[in-house]
Amino acid sequence: MINIDSGVSEKEIYYKIIDFFFLYHNNSNKDLDFLKDLSIIEVFNFLRSSNSSFSTEQKDKIMQNAIIIFLALFNDAPPDRFHSLGKELDTLSINEKNLIFSLISNVFNK
Repeated sequence: MINIDSGVSEKEIYYKIIDFFFLYHNNSNKDLDFLKDLSIIEVFNFLRSSNSSFSTEQKDKIMQNAIIIFLALFNDAPPDRFHSLGKELDTLSINEKNLIFSLISNVFNK
């Protein structure tokens, strides 16, 4: 389960989610789902607590981003499986991969 201390930055919350995934992703699905659910609750509880110094708008944005990261990492189904314009990552050119990486980096650097 993720443990979030007071005074943590927004990026550190995202890093903790990613670190958590790489630490536990080889566990059985049942254990991983349980740990994932507990971690989502932990992020919610931290953002609702008085230990969090984020504004209401920041908390909303952080929770939305955290949910997106959890879903992207922990769901077996590709995130755009219902979108007809999606491409497989291994079919992208280097320029397309660089563009995607820069767009994602810009989101996290805001």
